Amino acid sequence: YGGVRGRGCEAPPTRLNHWIPAFAGMTVEAGFRLSPSGYEPPRPPVSGATGNPGSISASLKRPGGLNKIKSRAIISALHKRRNEVDIYRTEEEQIEAVKGWWQENGKSIIAGIVIGLGAIFGWRGWQNHTALQAEAASTLYQQMINASRGGERDDIKVYADRIMADHGASAYGLFAGLMLARLAAEDGDLAGAEGHLRRVLEDNDEAGIAHIARLRLARVLIARAGLEEALSLLQVDDRASFAARYEELKGDIFVRQGKKQEARAAYEAALLEVDMGDGLQSVLELKLDELGRS
Repeated sequence: YGGVRGRGCEAPPTRLNHWIPAFAGMTVEAGFRLSPSGYEPPRPPVSGATGNPGSISASLKRPGGLNKIKSRAIISALHKRRNEVDIYRTEEEQIEAVKGWWQENGKSIIAGIVIGLGAIFGWRGWQNHTALQAEAASTLYQQMINASRGGERDDIKVYADRIMADHGASAYGLFAGLMLARLAAEDGDLAGAEGHLRRVLEDNDEAGIAHIARLRLARVLIARAGLEEALSLLQVDDRASFAARYEELKGDIFVRQGKKQEARAAYEAALLEVDMGDGLQSVLELKLDELGRS
């Protein structure tokens, strides 16, 4: 073709003005290939193939091809720069939005945090205070018990009064009230004993302590001739393990009122409730014998 005479030959400049040195496998502008076996005609392009080395050369050969490549590079750089500017603007807008949101809500958030922390530390402080108070009340109660075992009546009253003054609303205050009522009854101060027992009943939420205080108050009322009030006080539905004691006191009231049949029925009902081996059993049998068994 047009002056090509074989391997290593030179092509006339009028036909192949962009001749590439003839190495095997190199591509010539006109599409001819030189191989060790000689001249080979151009091969059809493979479908989907990319990265053709001749495409760049073709672009450069076309009029204005270099300028187009430069223009594309410049446009690509401008797009990249614009994206950077957009990102910068977006970050600036986000910062401004955060600042505005904080100005509107910052005070309430801080106030909420302060209130929350105050509640937490306040609750812990209250728990510590309650624990210290309970420990102090327990110490005073133990001192009162030790004084009671030693028969030191003056010390018993001192410790009981301190418990009632400082820890009257606690369980230790209820036991101290019962102790003060016992001391008053032993001293013959039935009115004082009644006052202590009534306070225990009013301030008490424990069923067991309530039964003890109610039964002792009934005995004080019987001793003070308050029979009807004492009988009314003993009308309790849920008597738990104190049923025998309630029936016994009812019998004592009926005896004082001269109602022997009612007294006998109450003592017999108490015997049905008492546990075998309980000391109350022998007491009830003696009371029945005094009335005369039917």
